[in-house]
Amino acid sequence: MSVPKFQHYVPRFYLARFVDREGFLWVFDKAERRTFKIKPENIAGENRFYDIPELEKSGADRHLMESQLSGIESNVQKITECWLSQVKERERVEIPNTNREIVSLFLTLQLIRTVEYRTVLLQFVRMLKQNGDLSASYDVESDAQGLHCALL
Repeated sequence: MSVPKFQHYVPRFYLARFVDREGFLWVFDKAERRTFKIKPENIAGENRFYDIPELEKSGADRHLMESQLSGIESNVQKITECWLSQVKERERVEIPNTNREIVSLFLTLQLIRTVEYRTVLLQFVRMLKQNGDLSASYDVESDAQGLHCALL
């Protein structure tokens, strides 16, 4: 499987459910106070956001996190498509326990896989370092991606 360079922290399948007839999302940028339209594949992600180069040193794939998240997203996409089709047919939505567990994991990961969460995590680790709970030589900034992925 080829791993995309641009890795989403909000899955494309989810974003695609909010597009207009031309396939665009309408976005409000709070920082710049502007509205614009964009394709789902071009927003809510960063280049190599989940890559962990250190994994290659031990013979593992640096794209492991992205691959694992993709697998979960694929399952959730299928599950939610099934739910949506049941709703359209006005049937009762059946949710097996396995699907509840998969979607629960997905929702939990959504809370902690973002840029904002990475920022909060780094603030916490910086505070630990300031308090002397971490080695003074530990470079928090260079380990940001690895730290975040380890948590995930």
